[in-house]
Amino acid sequence: TREVVRLAGSSKADEWADAATPDRKDEAVGDWMAKVGQLRALEYVPDQAALQATNPGAAPPEEVLRLEIRGEAGKPLGFLELYRGAGEKDKPEYLARTETTRVMVKIGQRLGEQMEQDLPTLLSE
Repeated sequence: TREVVRLAGSSKADEWADAATPDRKDEAVGDWMAKVGQLRALEYVPDQAALQATNPGAAPPEEVLRLEIRGEAGKPLGFLELYRGAGEKDKPEYLARTETTRVMVKIGQRLGEQMEQDLPTLLSE
């Protein structure tokens, strides 16, 4: 896990910092959070179907990450869960769920993959 905050004193949405050093900009976090902002639902998937494999014989989708969003005094504002499953032609399929979605949604494979690949860098800080 890692806690990040908006850069201290900044009004820009893309400036983020580690909670331990709130006045030092972290470009990697800013880039990753920009990707979160680019997520779009491509297709709605009923929960029951999303929890089962979309390809016969494949494992069900696996949770890749859970992003918890908090406001002042740590008040929970929302969350984002990202899942990876087996898609067509051996390419991963990415699904997401938030506090406002009633069912899982498919998101762009490329963006989901980039977000997942960036995690080791973000979490090693």
